[in-house]
Amino acid sequence: MNPLNVYSNQILSKAIQKALSSGEINKNDLETDDEILLNKLKKTQNKEILELISKIHEGIHVEYNELNYDIHQTQKIRLIDPMVLIDGKVVRASSISKKIQKENKIALERCKKGAFIKIIKC
Repeated sequence: MNPLNVYSNQILSKAIQKALSSGEINKNDLETDDEILLNKLKKTQNKEILELISKIHEGIHVEYNELNYDIHQTQKIRLIDPMVLIDGKVVRASSISKKIQKENKIALERCKKGAFIKIIKC
């Protein structure tokens, strides 16, 4: 979980929730592309939404910090373990690779724990 992605997703999620609840956007707007939706959010007169959107820019600096964090986010657990063809049989890649087993174990533990993000510069 990239800290900058976690931060951006958190802020954008709050802005979209506020825009939906205030009627600034509707569910159909969520079916448009990202640029159209973001432009609609930027054109709103709602100061809370504009303040949230203004927090997403290139100068953001965030870091992963489990002890001193501003955002804690957990996500749906998704592991990569594709099916592969070995000697005419289809098997999970993890059944033949210790490295994939190890990486998936690490990823699973990280997902369960979640991401702890400290905002350094907003």
